[in-house]
Amino acid sequence: MNNFLFKITLVSILSFALASCDIFQANDENRHSVDYQYMPGEVLVTLEEEFNVQDLRTVLENLEAEWNRSLADGHVIQVRETREKRWVQKLEEEEVIHNAQLNRFGYSYSIIASESGNFPIIEDDSLKVEITYGGCGPGHEYSLEYEARGASSFDLWLFKKTPDEPCRAIIRDTRAFKIPQELMNAQNLVLLNPVNERIILRD
Repeated sequence: MNNFLFKITLVSILSFALASCDIFQANDENRHSVDYQYMPGEVLVTLEEEFNVQDLRTVLENLEAEWNRSLADGHVIQVRETREKRWVQKLEEEEVIHNAQLNRFGYSYSIIASESGNFPIIEDDSLKVEITYGGCGPGHEYSLEYEARGASSFDLWLFKKTPDEPCRAIIRDTRAFKIPQELMNAQNLVLLNPVNERIILRD
């Protein structure tokens, strides 16, 4: 079996395994309690109201950077890996761009904040959320990331590891993530939604 066929077979096996595994087992393996992660080579930008994607493309062409894709909360710019922070500074100098930051959400998704307050919610030692994303493939992986904002305040967010497949379907999924012990007694917990929203979990 050549390398290409081996990789395809391995991906198929992993996808099946992820699709069939228990949700708590899967997310327990995926949680991160040390450094939060970013998508290598990607910067997330939002535009000033009077500008559009075509204006952005023109700016990027002059800067020799590439437009990659759009997310719910902005546009992903592909830059040289290891130089993402320099590009954040460079991009923020452009009048077209309102804000630039490293893409810490990974691939596109959105968290549903229900009016009833059922989701997202902290229950026992887990964060339960409803997520929407595009794509028909099984086994979409997330990890729970967090960052301290004060002595007893933390921002949390999900990092989506799996890219969407070309598909018209919008998936609505309920997931549970085990909360790191360090956060269990925190006074303030805020969940960051990629659609520029801060969801208060504990205040």
